[in-house]
Amino acid sequence: GSRGRPAVRHRPPLPKEHPAAATRARGAEGGRRLGQSAARVQICVMAQAMHFLSGGQPIARASPRRTPEPFIVLAWLGCLAGFLVWLWQELDRVDVAVIVGMHILCAPIMSHATTPKRLGLVAGIIFGLIAGMQFIDLVFDFCIIWGEPIAVGSDIIEAKKVAFLYYHTMLNAKHVNAVLMGIIVTSFVGALVGLSRSPPEIRSRWLALGALMCVGTGSYLVCVVTRYINIRDAVAYDAELFAGWRTVVAARMVLYASIALSTPIQFSLQDMGDGTGCEEVRHCK
Repeated sequence: GSRGRPAVRHRPPLPKEHPAAATRARGAEGGRRLGQSAARVQICVMAQAMHFLSGGQPIARASPRRTPEPFIVLAWLGCLAGFLVWLWQELDRVDVAVIVGMHILCAPIMSHATTPKRLGLVAGIIFGLIAGMQFIDLVFDFCIIWGEPIAVGSDIIEAKKVAFLYYHTMLNAKHVNAVLMGIIVTSFVGALVGLSRSPPEIRSRWLALGALMCVGTGSYLVCVVTRYINIRDAVAYDAELFAGWRTVVAARMVLYASIALSTPIQFSLQDMGDGTGCEEVRHCK
């Protein structure tokens, strides 16, 4: 009865994989992946080295440091301490809160998320604020210099007295002082951030911006702010507060000149990269 049935061939059982062989296979796979990772690291390191030897800065790593540069933090602290020491005799508690608060609000500019390109955008806003505020002040500067009385209906008011009422009110407004402090702190710290984080090809532009900032803001602090302090603290009108006011106008012109020279540089920064230097090796992440 078994002649019509096909013969059944029994396949030999597959040999069991030896545990040592499985371990070696897993080790080989892990070694291959480790080798690929090492190769990617070598590519990144070589790209860094080639970029540095060609005259550039070392390319930023995929996970940059989260803390700002120490010298920038020291400059920020020095700016805060300098204003507190310089104006301590003139400050009340609200003024101290304004100075400290604006320094804290401007502190994020030190963050590593702040790139030279983004600082260029901030510079444009600052230039607009400065130009607008100075244009308004010039109206009263010319009243002081020309000395023509101002008629309001039947009342004739001395030009310098009108200017005193404007400056005394404006300089005692806390929000105005806050904006001025924010502009000064952002300009000072921002110039240092842009200079330290910009690649070599645009570092000279940040040097120029920093120099122009020092000239414009420095002349304003020395020639204008010192007079503002006297007007702010005055309890009554005194024409002697405006003696030699042409110096103030000259300082404003220096500030305008620094803005005019800085604007083309600020525009050119918008055409540059972020200055992080890691565009070439983003595939190495």
